Amino acid sequence: MSARNKRLRQYLFIGSIILVIVSLIIIDNIKWTWQLQSDQETLNVIQEIYPVASYYYFDTNEIYKVYDNNKKNIGYAFYAEGVGEAIPRGEYGYKAANPIVILVGLKDQETIKGIHVISQGETWFFWNLLVQHNYFDQFNDLKIKDACFVDNGGSVDCVTMATMSSTSVLNIVRNAVSEKAPLIN
Repeated sequence: MSARNKRLRQYLFIGSIILVIVSLIIIDNIKWTWQLQSDQETLNVIQEIYPVASYYYFDTNEIYKVYDNNKKNIGYAFYAEGVGEAIPRGEYGYKAANPIVILVGLKDQETIKGIHVISQGETWFFWNLLVQHNYFDQFNDLKIKDACFVDNGGSVDCVTMATMSSTSVLNIVRNAVSEKAPLIN
């Protein structure tokens, strides 16, 4: 075999390796893009907590992995569901406990990024007190270990006259976070 044929084989071998590597990179990039989703309705809700969110990946644990425009992971989000206040039968009537659905954002396994209420059926007067007192803002950048009322050593202030609604929201968030935080990576 001539030296020229040896060199030609070496170049073909190296070229084949380069072609395989480039093909794998392209396939991986296509796969990555295919997995990331950007459904606008879902993104709009996620952007209430992560304004720079551009993509998300919804995993098998029902957790959204949230990405910015550069496909950098910026956090996690998931839905938390529970029931609100119930007023037993008595002199003031009766009110059944209604569902509350909250999107919870986590920065990491230790920090709540923020929350966004999706739906609720609380008594408007009490819910309005939570809104007026910026109750939900207390969850912004809140350490998970501090997600309890001040009276119990935490960082969340209960809203006077809306104690049941305050407690319902806090419990819904705490329960969901205790379930989902260990699952993020």
